[in-house]
Amino acid sequence: TEAECPVRLVNLMRAILLVVWLASILTAQEGPALRSLFDGRSLDGWRGNASVWSVKDGAIVASTHGVKLAANTFLIHEGEFADFELRYKVLLEGNNNTGVQYRSRVADAGSFRVVGYQCDWHPNPPYAAMLYDEGGGGIVAERGRFVRWSDEGRAEVGRVANVGAIDVASWHELRVVARGDIVWHELDGQVVTVLQDQRSSAPKRGVIALQAHRGPGMKASFRDISIRELSKPDEIALPAAVTALLRQAEQQQAAEPSVTTKASWVWDAIAQAEEELFFRRTFDVSVVPDKAQLSAICDNHCRLFINGKRVANDDSWESPTSLDV
Repeated sequence: TEAECPVRLVNLMRAILLVVWLASILTAQEGPALRSLFDGRSLDGWRGNASVWSVKDGAIVASTHGVKLAANTFLIHEGEFADFELRYKVLLEGNNNTGVQYRSRVADAGSFRVVGYQCDWHPNPPYAAMLYDEGGGGIVAERGRFVRWSDEGRAEVGRVANVGAIDVASWHELRVVARGDIVWHELDGQVVTVLQDQRSSAPKRGVIALQAHRGPGMKASFRDISIRELSKPDEIALPAAVTALLRQAEQQQAAEPSVTTKASWVWDAIAQAEEELFFRRTFDVSVVPDKAQLSAICDNHCRLFINGKRVANDDSWESPTSLDV
């Protein structure tokens, strides 16, 4: 009736105001909204090799077909970021890999070379969304693993996800969260890789960059790239699985201190074509051991000698060569 209409209108307005009020509370709790790092039309705000990078169909595209790269090259976003949530979608075509750098530094502005944390995108299942340290520690945490990295070395805290085959040539959504000394990668909504970096040299902030990888021709596409900077790390809560593993690790460490092995990559600062580098480690043992194992890994080819005798070759950076010597 006519008498009921104003009452219904008032109730409707109250409901609308309640929804708006709740939305404002949720927004305040979550902090600033995501903002786009890519306008969908141009490379404004980015810099890189113009022969590699372009924009097509609303995506940033890296193509190395017809381009011979001497080293990996990157499309670098302006500015630096410390604690944040980064979201993007990616697909990869070709027998190669790509990735997104974060908390990284520009090592060579002229060749657009970047080193540091990378959320890898690779057809090998354990490497899809793993954490790779470009130009530094190499593979830090494969997909599915939670790793703690200290000045004494790296140790696995636990498993956070199962690893299965994935079609990297179709669009997938990645979420990278960096908060304090913990960073993690999410693949299509699931936490898949976690790192707690407690080293004295751990990066606290840095650039974001997209990777074009040297080697076989590849095409990588990135779209819907957005970021939300955090005013304090705990604006985003730790995933439940991460919290549980941290608590478990603390209890285990209190009961029985863990033993870690320190290992890190050694890099030639200025590598030359066809250059050979020689590394020697000399030591003495007081008694003949029951067993001695040698492990080595190289990017990408090496020969191993003991007391002048050649004992092995290694031709792949993905996994070490180990032998009883």
